[in-house]
Amino acid sequence: LPDVRFVDGVPAGLAVTEGTPRFTTALRPGRRATFSYTVEAAPGVHEFDPALVVTRDLAGLRRRETLVDAGGSEVACRPDPPAPDLRLGPQRTVLPGQTRSTVEGSGVEFRSVREYRPGDPLSRVDWNRKAKTGEFTTVDFRESRLARVLLVVDARRAAYLTPDDGGVPAVRRSVAAARSLVDGLTASGVPVGITALSPRPCWLPPGAGADHRRRLLDAFAGDDAFSWDPPVERVGVDAAVESVVRRVDADTQLLFLSPLCDDDARAVARRLDAHGYPIRVVTPDPTASSSDCALGYASIRRRLRLRELRNAGLSVLDWDPTVDFERVVRRES
Repeated sequence: LPDVRFVDGVPAGLAVTEGTPRFTTALRPGRRATFSYTVEAAPGVHEFDPALVVTRDLAGLRRRETLVDAGGSEVACRPDPPAPDLRLGPQRTVLPGQTRSTVEGSGVEFRSVREYRPGDPLSRVDWNRKAKTGEFTTVDFRESRLARVLLVVDARRAAYLTPDDGGVPAVRRSVAAARSLVDGLTASGVPVGITALSPRPCWLPPGAGADHRRRLLDAFAGDDAFSWDPPVERVGVDAAVESVVRRVDADTQLLFLSPLCDDDARAVARRLDAHGYPIRVVTPDPTASSSDCALGYASIRRRLRLRELRNAGLSVLDWDPTVDFERVVRRES
């Protein structure tokens, strides 16, 4: 083989940091050649595309192209990020903590008095009223509990904006933030779940415990909804909101992770807020590190969307990716 050219199918999510995935050589009968290159690992499951092999004859007149699938070409990167110092509490921050439940029962904060019903615990009977009026009444309290949290990751095609060619798509930064939030919230005992606004559906209801945490992190690493490649299909605002509303209780707190690259993302946040959900927005800025004129215009439009959401009363955390997310969280808590 006087002319052999090889191009490896490096996945979009892996950056070549040393060497090159391209190789050219000539092979005598019975001989072999090897080459190597280095890629930087990124969280997720990355599958190599088939390699392209091009051979030519000595005169260069005949050319043959072949795709070679080596098999076992999937690389899974699942690092465990450090849990951010999430100071959860009743204050209004971008992070949820305890919330007042709408459920009446045996709690610590007085809520109301009602007529006694058979089966009510004797400990909740208002005996003072019974002594005065002879009527049995039951005292209800407001239960205080940790809020259930749903991370809503904007994984629509519009959310795959990158600051430059070959850069990290904004969706992957949203996923990185979501991973960090999952670690911090589960460490605090907060039930947390995830869903994706994407034509490639992903849904894990809020839960707690080490096994549930692992399922969440595995979904971020390997679910098609969070792929490095954008989906072909599009998702409208109505469908995106409906996918959340039909599954989520009204007292579940929502963390909407979106780069806010288009007006539909802003509309989703406003519509979820209008449905009565406690909602906060975490938005990685995909335009922060670029000097491109088009992205400069996109940055202005994005800032206007942030301002509109804040003016509507929504809590918004604007994350410059040049700053560690954990530091941003601590600053906002």
